[in-house]
Parts: sequence; structure tokens; C-alpha cells
Amino acid sequence: MKFSTANTKLKKLQKLTGKRVYSFGLLSGHTCPGAKDCLAMVIYDWAKDNYELKDGPGQKFRCYAASQEMQYTGVYNHRLGNWEAIDKLDSSQQIVDHLDKVFPVKAEIIRIHDAGDFFKKKYFYAWILLALRHPDVVFYAYTKMNPFWVEFRDQIPNNMILTASRGGKWDHLIKSHSLRESTVVEHEWQAREMGLSIDVDDSIASDPTRRNENFALMIHGQGPKGSDQAKLHYSRKVKNSR
Repeated sequence: MKFSTANTKLKKLQKLTGKRVYSFGLLSGHTCPGAKDCLAMVIYDWAKDNYELKDGPGQKFRCYAASQEMQYTGVYNHRLGNWEAIDKLDSSQQIVDHLDKVFPVKAEIIRIHDAGDFFKKKYFYAWILLALRHPDVVFYAYTKMNPFWVEFRDQIPNNMILTASRGGKWDHLIKSHSLRESTVVEHEWQAREMGLSIDVDDSIASDPTRRNENFALMIHGQGPKGSDQAKLHYSRKVKNSR
């Protein structure tokens, strides 16, 4: 079980804020019980020693993190290791104690899940406990596990900032409980029509002063062959090469 240093996107946040950013990831899809629009997961066949990327039945765009895991075995193994380490623990207290043992001492901002989600209630609550132990650190997460957020809303500390990632099984809870949300868009004009700013570096997602502000995210990643996402990815690649 281990945290990761800032990836390309989080390095932008690190440069913008001047704060050290770390993340914690789990295996995509396998730990995303609320996923629908973006559902994808890498399946490993032990008998054939083969990896296969499987898309969910209601998928509208492919999860970028799952594509990473298909491309890079090391990324897959790292997130799998975190998931397996968490899953074998019996309580929130055990989980938070183990997370705290490997907590990066220099961390000032933690992105909970650069891949994966709060796959169990006790795991969600463990992050609440960890945030309480580190009140000077900002913890933030995108999640489709809105039922957990609603249930524990009164116990979430001020330094833990959540965003409901629209496109999941429990989107109906977003409006009924006034949850802050992010919406994936293909074009900038779509965000403008909705009156939303586009967060390109998690500067909105992680900002405690903007914790009630809805925002948009640009779709990224290649997507399934022949899909609208793949065509958009190709057109952007051509445009950027000119």
C-alpha cells in the first residue's frame, strides 16, 4: 500500500498552489460500484497471462485510468496492490491505521483516487478519519458513491472536499441533496452553455473556498475504436500537430 507523487495533471496543481501534492489510487472499474458512463476495467487472465480491457455495458466514454492500467503493467500492479491491501482489512480503524503508516509526511494536498472510488462504506469512513488526523492537509476526491457522501455528510471535515462525478448510478442524489458536481464535456462551448468553468488542473476540485462550485471536465483519453471519444481524440491530435 502506498501513495504516489504528482502525475502530469497534479504537477500543474502543485505548481499553481506551491504545495506538495500526492495521490492514492485503486484498480479502476473493479473498485467503482457506482460507475456507469465511464465504466471500464482491465481483466487479467492467469491461465493465459493476458490482460484485457473490458468496457461497461452503458459506457459513453472510456475511463482514462483504466486505459493507463492496460498500457502500463506497473500502474496496474500498483493500484491492484493498494486495492488488495485495503480489501483484506476488517474495519475503518484498521484501514486508517494502515493508510496513516504510509502517509507521505510532506503532503499538503492529497487527491483521493487518481483511479478507483470508495468501493466500501468502511473505506469511505476511513478517509474521513484520516482527514481528521491531518487537519492541515487538503483531501479531495471525485466520486460516484453519492450514497456514502449523503450518509456521512455531517461527519466530513472541512479539509475533505468531495465532488459528485456525474454519470453514475446515483446521479439522482446530486440534485436532491445539493451535492457539488462535475460534468464531462467534449467541447468548451458545452461548458459555457451550462455556465460552468472547466477545471484543467484540479484547482477548482481541490479549493476549499470553491467547494460548492459546480464545474466541467474536458473528456480525455483515446476511447474505444470507432467511438466518438476516439474520433475527438484523433482530431485534437491532428490539430495539435499543426
